[in-house]
Amino acid sequence: MSMESVSKPDQQESTSTPPASYICHRCGNGGHWIKFCTSKMISQSPVVIRKPTGIPTKELVPATNDTPGAMLLNGKWVAAKMHVEAQRESEEAAKNPFKNVFGMSTESESTNGHDVQMSSTPGVHKSSNGVVYPVSFSQPVVTLYPLANYTFGTKEPLFERDTNISQRFQRMRDEFETTGMRRSVEGVLLVHEHNLPHVLLLQIGASFFKLPGGEVKPGEEPIDALRRLLNDILGKPDSSVPGENNQSSDQNPDQSGLDDSPPPSSWVIQQLLAQWWRPNFEPPQYPYIPAHITRPKEHKFLYLVQIPSKALFSVPRNYKLVAAPLFELYDNSPGYGPIISSLPNVLSRMHFKFV
Repeated sequence: MSMESVSKPDQQESTSTPPASYICHRCGNGGHWIKFCTSKMISQSPVVIRKPTGIPTKELVPATNDTPGAMLLNGKWVAAKMHVEAQRESEEAAKNPFKNVFGMSTESESTNGHDVQMSSTPGVHKSSNGVVYPVSFSQPVVTLYPLANYTFGTKEPLFERDTNISQRFQRMRDEFETTGMRRSVEGVLLVHEHNLPHVLLLQIGASFFKLPGGEVKPGEEPIDALRRLLNDILGKPDSSVPGENNQSSDQNPDQSGLDDSPPPSSWVIQQLLAQWWRPNFEPPQYPYIPAHITRPKEHKFLYLVQIPSKALFSVPRNYKLVAAPLFELYDNSPGYGPIISSLPNVLSRMHFKFV
């Protein structure tokens, strides 16, 4: 065999056409071998060609070699559908950075259109003092009414079933053996004074505060139990208590028509704010179940309650109903306990609409 009859590999590649699936790793295009690429930029890094290994075909969309994250499949450029959609959303957000960031008009989250609302269209919320608050797309709007709108009366004392902590935990132990974990529920009632959110608390003695609520009966839903407990604690008594100094509409002309407290059906329970667990027959409670606890002793629900714009609250004589501002509760576990002092954090996701 003569040397003239044998062609060199370079000569074969120069005269032949690469297959359709061949892509030049220098310029990212097809139609020529990389050795004969005209883009001979020394400083240019070779193009990294990725293949959609492990990605289902239905999750791929057509793309070009300029598409971020483009991959090569059978000689065609494709990209992951989720990456393309994310890139498109990112580009739209860059063009209009304020879209869906502020909200003015709202849609009700509950059946009542004036209670808790969700922002849905671009805009801002403006308070009565002129301060503009940005409201995100998913931020609930809670309507708060002035503390002066409400009338407070008194009724017969409402005593606890247990006279001390020891009796309470002993009863919890006895009931745990028969009915299992205790369930309790408490309501968070909000008002405002000078556009500052306040939480209505029951005060017992000089320094003990708690949210209105109590135990859930076996087979009872927590929301139904909370309505029952709110009516028992703050509802109108069956008959007037002789000798009590109940404020009437004659004494306060601005509170006309407030002779009746809301009936149980009008206690509007909005949403679950937090859950707390008691791991042992001891005072400590936690907003989670500790890892080593398999049978918590108590499960407590905290619900947001929307109170009407005007109402009469009848408070048992052994309680005082006080309005505590959020700034006083924040990080004040020694004064109010861990659950009440956590309310400013829990309510921070809300936007308060002061009426």
